[in-house]
Amino acid sequence: MVEVLTEQVSDAYLMYLQNLGISYIFGGKERLNFTVVVEKLKNLFSIDKLMLEGGGFLNGSFLNEGLIDELSLVLVPIADGASKLCDTI
Repeated sequence: MVEVLTEQVSDAYLMYLQNLGISYIFGGKERLNFTVVVEKLKNLFSIDKLMLEGGGFLNGSFLNEGLIDELSLVLVPIADGASKLCDTI
């Protein structure tokens, strides 16, 4: 596990991560720059590939920075008509 942080993070939180033995990198001063993050992950941890499972903000940020080179899309046709009455079944 590698925590990606901005430089605005508190020293207390950094100490918390250190006490847990969790690695962290800084990805920007106030906002994350995912190009920098990907470069640091490769250089510091030899990570060559990432799998994004984030929401629209994370995935869109990587896409906007030109960092997505492959897309797999799984569509699952599900209809959920559950109501609160079904919760007890």
